[in-house]
Amino acid sequence: MNSKIDTFAKKKRTMKITNDIYEVYESGTVISFGEIPTKFHVAEDFIINFVFKKDLENPTPKVSFTSINNIEGNLILLNFTNNLGEGTGAPIKMGSLNNRSVYLNFRVYTLGEDVGNKTIHYTFYLGEEVING
Repeated sequence: MNSKIDTFAKKKRTMKITNDIYEVYESGTVISFGEIPTKFHVAEDFIINFVFKKDLENPTPKVSFTSINNIEGNLILLNFTNNLGEGTGAPIKMGSLNNRSVYLNFRVYTLGEDVGNKTIHYTFYLGEEVING
């Protein structure tokens, strides 16, 4: 066997994906478990909860964020009921990690009529350097 190919095969390969200064930190898909919030443990001290709610009086989709404490917050996704998908038009800044800004981009697809059972496609990005981040 060719020693160069053998050496290459033994090395652990990791892919790095970037968009200019933004580096993909984590990306994937998860299906929510009913109406239970989906927790993203971005780091030991950085937790984002996807919380789905419905407002029958005002059916317009809306995104808001509430802080629980200095390490955890709720991303409130109001009226995300479209089976064709809804989400951010551009990454939104969520905080900082390892002295870099953290951004989130996501799309949510509803798998039925009820408020739970969502498919969530997500990408967390590391962005520009921040001081004391």
